[in-house]
Amino acid sequence: MIKKYFLSENKDLKLSENFKLREFACADKSDEVLVSDELVDLLQKVREHFGKPVIITSAYRTPSYNKKIGGTSNSRHITGEAADFVVSGVSSAKVGYYLEGLGVSGAGIYVSRGFVHADVRENGKWRGLIFDGKNGKEENLSKYFPTVNKGSKGNSVKLLQMLLKIDDDGIFGNNTRDAVEKYQKDNDLDIDGIAGPLTWESLLGI
Repeated sequence: MIKKYFLSENKDLKLSENFKLREFACADKSDEVLVSDELVDLLQKVREHFGKPVIITSAYRTPSYNKKIGGTSNSRHITGEAADFVVSGVSSAKVGYYLEGLGVSGAGIYVSRGFVHADVRENGKWRGLIFDGKNGKEENLSKYFPTVNKGSKGNSVKLLQMLLKIDDDGIFGNNTRDAVEKYQKDNDLDIDGIAGPLTWESLLGI
């Protein structure tokens, strides 16, 4: 259910155990705030699952502000059903994998910009991973973790490199192999320099 609130009346109103109304307000400082109960419930689940602060970077947007920043005309931010956020100390890929497991109907991992978008629309479609902003290529998350090794190229390698915190050029060369081997050694995995299912699962904490 979408509810209407006003910051002037109670900006510190607790909507759940860990979230207050002001966290969902539009960045243009409008008094009115629309918030979906289902969105609050979803963010609370994320907070409890990871046990770390969830920082909302954009939730409700007035139609004028949404247009100003280039949002789509049918954005769920306008209806209070969407939020962009980060989980402190947790990669966007890991958060997105968790959202997909929950069956969230509309979500996207903005890999290059380091945040996750989630909305609670009915009959939505999972958006997968998005590189380089709204004009970037979307890729389905379930297809995003293939086995990659030396010589592999592409966005799957780029994400692997981001998770390993090394130069993310999207090319699996000697440096990436060495980083994979070090990660495998440090995490009691078979050391083969190949990022297969067990290495991906360990990196993502799933």
